[in-house]
Amino acid sequence: MKIYIKSSSDREKAETNYYAMFHDATNPNTPADRLESIYRYGLSENPYNLPMDTIKYHISKHKNTPKALRDEILRDPAVQVNGRVVQARNTNSPEELAKLAYDESAEVRKTVADNKYTPDDIVELLKDDPDYGVRSAVEFRLSDPKGWAKWR
Repeated sequence: MKIYIKSSSDREKAETNYYAMFHDATNPNTPADRLESIYRYGLSENPYNLPMDTIKYHISKHKNTPKALRDEILRDPAVQVNGRVVQARNTNSPEELAKLAYDESAEVRKTVADNKYTPDDIVELLKDDPDYGVRSAVEFRLSDPKGWAKWR
């Protein structure tokens, strides 16, 4: 299914298609053949570079995804990072957050800094992170705790 986007209305159609794919990837009743079709579309035909990593991640976790496809998806480094970001966002375990604070991905470390359950000593450690985005997240958290808490 090749989509040729020629106008803003074509872009809207592509974005609508993206949301339909996201819905299907998160719907527990989506059949295996549709999940594989979505995944293959993300690999080959993505004219606006829509963010397919999140969709791929959901497909990898879907109960109807065939094992061979799941294994293929989980070898994708972008999906692996996305999975660790989700883990850093959703965990309340200080041990997991401490481990993720040393992740090679700045996106994962920034998410650790933004997690309200991250212990203060880990936040302090991230203050000196080499990535500007991580340091900015820590600075915001420490400089305006009330504002940060509302944002969280």
